[in-house]
Amino acid sequence: MALLSSSAASCTKKTPASTAPTRALLGAEATTHRPTLDTARMLGLLETLSSDEFGGRYTLSDDIARAAALVAQGYAKSGVQPVGDGYTASFSLITAVANASPPALAVLSKGGETKAGKTKLGRDGAFVVLRPSGSGEVQGEAMFVGYAAQGVDASGAVTYDDLAGIDLKGKIAVVLLDAPMQPSVREFWSAVDDQVRAFERDTAKLNKAGKLKALAKKHIALRKRVAKLATPYLRGTSLPPQFTQAPADPLVAVKTRELTAPILFHTKDLPGPKFGRREARLSTKLERLVEAGAAGIVVVKGPNSFVTSAARKAETLPEITDDARPLRTAYDVPIVRVSWKEADRLFRGATKISARQKSIDNKLEPQSEPLDVTVQLTTSVKHDTAEVPNVLGVIPGGDLANEIVLIGAHYDHIGRDEGGPGHCRATGEGENRDDICNGADDNGSGTVIVAELARAIAESGFTPRRTLVFALFAGEELGLLGSEAMANNLPTAAPFDSGKIVAMINIDMVGRLRPELGLAVGGVGSSPGWMPLLDQLDSRGMPIMFDSAVTTRSDHANFFRHDIPVLFLFTHVHGDYHAPGDDIGAINRDGLAAIANYVLDITRAAADGPGLTFTRGNGLVGALPGDDPATVVKRIGFSEAVEVQASDAV
Repeated sequence: MALLSSSAASCTKKTPASTAPTRALLGAEATTHRPTLDTARMLGLLETLSSDEFGGRYTLSDDIARAAALVAQGYAKSGVQPVGDGYTASFSLITAVANASPPALAVLSKGGETKAGKTKLGRDGAFVVLRPSGSGEVQGEAMFVGYAAQGVDASGAVTYDDLAGIDLKGKIAVVLLDAPMQPSVREFWSAVDDQVRAFERDTAKLNKAGKLKALAKKHIALRKRVAKLATPYLRGTSLPPQFTQAPADPLVAVKTRELTAPILFHTKDLPGPKFGRREARLSTKLERLVEAGAAGIVVVKGPNSFVTSAARKAETLPEITDDARPLRTAYDVPIVRVSWKEADRLFRGATKISARQKSIDNKLEPQSEPLDVTVQLTTSVKHDTAEVPNVLGVIPGGDLANEIVLIGAHYDHIGRDEGGPGHCRATGEGENRDDICNGADDNGSGTVIVAELARAIAESGFTPRRTLVFALFAGEELGLLGSEAMANNLPTAAPFDSGKIVAMINIDMVGRLRPELGLAVGGVGSSPGWMPLLDQLDSRGMPIMFDSAVTTRSDHANFFRHDIPVLFLFTHVHGDYHAPGDDIGAINRDGLAAIANYVLDITRAAADGPGLTFTRGNGLVGALPGDDPATVVKRIGFSEAVEVQASDAV
C-alpha cells in the first residue's frame, strides 16, 4: 500500500451480525454452483510470493515478472480466460531521465533585450530541467497561471479555477507548485517528524527517570511547535485547545500521525474553496497546462509553500538525475523549475511572483495574467523506458456480460535494500541482517485472495451475470502506476472492447486482522448501492468498519476518478509496514481466510445483484478508512472478542 499514515477506532456498541447472502442477491445459480476457496492453496501461494526467492517483488526487478508468470500459470490451469492473447497487459514506465545536452533559459523584455540568461544546471544554478520535460526549443509570451488548480465548494461545484478564461496556446506558463494555503502533506509530515525525533532525543533521560511533570511540559512545548508550523495554513483560525495539552500519560510514545492528522482534518473544514490532494500534484498541473496548449512550462515553488523558514531560505533545486522513481508520463514541451528568488528577479514586473502567490493565498482568488515578458526555453532530454506487467484474468458473464466487475490488488512491493529511494531498508546486523521486504501483508495478502477467487469461481462452473475481471497491478508502491495505466487506457480486447467497468473492489493489506481494529471497508459512499448490498452479507464473525470516504492511497482511486463505484478492504497498517518484518509468520491465517470468503460474497453479490450507480460524495481524500470519524458509516462486531469463522464454503 502506498500511504503515509493511518488510525482506527473501535466501538463498544453491539451491532447484530448481518445475514447470510440470499439466493435473490447472489443469482439463480447460487445454490447449485458454490465456489469453494482452498485456504491451504491460498496460503501456499502467499508463502511462495513472500519468500526470499521473489526478492520483495519490486516493480523494476526481474522478480515482478516471475511473480506475474506464476499467477498467470494458475489462471490458465484453472480455466480463467485471458484478455486477448495473454494474461499480462504491460505498461511503459520511464526508468531514467537525463539531459542529452545543456538546456537554456532566457527572459526577454518587450523591447527584446535579454533580462536574464542562465545555462548553469543543478542546485547552484538558476534553473533545472524537470524529469517529465520533453525536448524542444520554444519561445512565447509568459503567462502567470497561479497554481493551475481548481477549488470546489461543499457541493462539489468548481468555485476557483486558475485557468478559467486564460488563453495558453503557444505561451509559456509560469505555475506555482502545491495548492493555495495548503501544505505539502509529505513536507508537513517530514517537518513534524523532525520535531518528534528531536522530542524523543530531548526526553530520553526524563522518560527513563519517570519525571512526569517535566515530560508533560515537553509534550506541551512539542505540540505548540507543531501548531506554529501549521499556523500559515489555518487562515486565521485556531486548533482545538486540547491539541496543545499534554497526554494523560506523559510516558506515552509520540506518533507523528497523531499530531498531523488533527491539523489536516482541521484545514479541510476551513471556509473557502476546497483543494483536493490531486490539485497540489505537479502531474495534474502539467496535464492541464499541456492540454490547454502551453508551449513550455516554468515551475516555481513560491515562498508560502515551504513548511519551514529554513527550507524557504535554503531552497535547493533537484538535479534531473536525483530522483530514481519511475515516471508514467513525459510531455512534449520543455519544463523547467526556477527558484522562487530567481523567479522574482526574472519576472519582476509590476508584481513579483512571491507577491502574486501571497495575494492568491490571502484572497483565495485566481490572479492569472500575462507577465509582459517573453521566455525562450531549450531542452534536450533522454528518457529510458521499461515494460511492466499487470496480470488480468476473465470469467465471462451471462445476460449482463457487457458490465464488468473488477476485483483487484497490487502484487508488487518495495524489494531489497539496495539504497534506492523508496526501496526496502534492512534491519539487524551481521547474521541477523534482513534486507528483503517480502510484503506478505502488503500486498501478498490481497494478491492471493484475488488469485484464489479467480480459481475457485472458474472451477466451480458458476456463471455470473456480469463479467468478472481479476486484476493484479504492478507499480502501486511507486505511485499507483499500474492501476493508473489500466484505468486511463483499458485493453482493447474482450471484454473491454464492448464492455464497461461498473464496480471495482480493491484488496490491499488484509493479512493482519486484529480484534481491536477489524476489517476496514472504505469507499461505501461511492455508490448508494454499496451499503444495502453489504448489509445483506454475513460478516463471518469479523469486526468490520464501513467508511464512506474514498482514500487516495491505493489502486481503487484511479478507477474512482473515472466515475466507477469502488470498495477498499484492508486491516490497517502495523509496525512492519514497508519493513523486512512483513513476513508470512505474522499473517493471521484464519482472518485471511475469513476475509477471502467475505470478498467472494461481495464479488458474487456485485456480479449478480442490482446495478450500482456512482456518486462522487466528498471526492478523494488523503485519509484512510477510520482516520476521520465523520466519514465512518458504522461498525459491527466490535463489542466482544472476535471469533473468526474461517469456513471455506460459501
